[in-house]
Amino acid sequence: MVFTLLSFLLVISISVLIHELGHFGAARLSGVRVNEFSLGMGPKVLSVERLGTQWSLRVVPIGGFVKLAGMEGDQTQGEDTFEGKGPLARAFILVSGALCNVLLAFALAAMVLHFHGVMDTSSTVIGETMEGYPAREAGISPGDRIVEVNGVRVGDWGSMAKTIRRHAPLGPLYLGIEREGTVIYKTVMVRKDDSGAYLLGVRPSLRRYTPLEALRGAYRYSVNLAFGIVKGILDWALGRNPVEVSGPVGIAVAAGDVARRGLWEFLAFLSALNLHLGLVNLLPFPALDGGRLIFVAFELVFRRRIPERYEGMIHYLGFAFLMALMVWITWRDVQRIVFGLR
Repeated sequence: MVFTLLSFLLVISISVLIHELGHFGAARLSGVRVNEFSLGMGPKVLSVERLGTQWSLRVVPIGGFVKLAGMEGDQTQGEDTFEGKGPLARAFILVSGALCNVLLAFALAAMVLHFHGVMDTSSTVIGETMEGYPAREAGISPGDRIVEVNGVRVGDWGSMAKTIRRHAPLGPLYLGIEREGTVIYKTVMVRKDDSGAYLLGVRPSLRRYTPLEALRGAYRYSVNLAFGIVKGILDWALGRNPVEVSGPVGIAVAAGDVARRGLWEFLAFLSALNLHLGLVNLLPFPALDGGRLIFVAFELVFRRRIPERYEGMIHYLGFAFLMALMVWITWRDVQRIVFGLR
């Protein structure tokens, strides 16, 4: 429980910190005064003033914010305030938080691909055998390459797994295994495991990418995941397909699980989470940065601004809705994780 909580706080702190640093950096570059940069919520624990900004740490280590001059109830006016800047500068400040989350996701994905690697499913080379499963009992070792299953040639992990699943219920498997340039044959009996699946008990080998390959792979990963996230949000919002949505409780449990698997699993999770946070924050919904961008876009198109009191009211209602939605999602997480309900 404690490990899960600490993992969750680390994930949230990193994600919020990079997001708020994005807003902070963009504001300073645009000449907007930043009154406070806070990590955490609630009463202040520590506070120090540097470079015209009060840096504070608050008692509840979840969330955070930057307080810009002329924004969020601050009535200060002048050229160094958020409201005193033109629409393009304000749009730059608003989008920079989510952009930093996306860039962090990309950088972490590239790191994982280069320094750790990913499972190579383009071949059938064994990277690991699992204890208690038939592969290890039969003497199959990491580095072996399965080239044949019951007379069927296999060249990649997908075709090998499909062939094993098809033949395993019928009896023993006759495997052709390439080891140090020589093909040997082994007869292996694959039984159902506790989940009812026929598993040989092998995992693919890891493939490490060169720096250039890692950047390309991280780009493809980020784009594909981004399209998947957007599609999932639309499916969930329109009720087209059931999509599992997680709140703080679900994220905490997932963070604890991946942290127990090791650093690289944790970094991959942190990458995916930041891409989610960045894209969700850009949704055109009141109270989110994307919702605020809609008002800026309106100003750019129609050359006039919506009165501040109306914009504030819309964001307030949007925030109330998001909080109610978060409570509902959290309750669903508790039902699913604690009580096993769907």
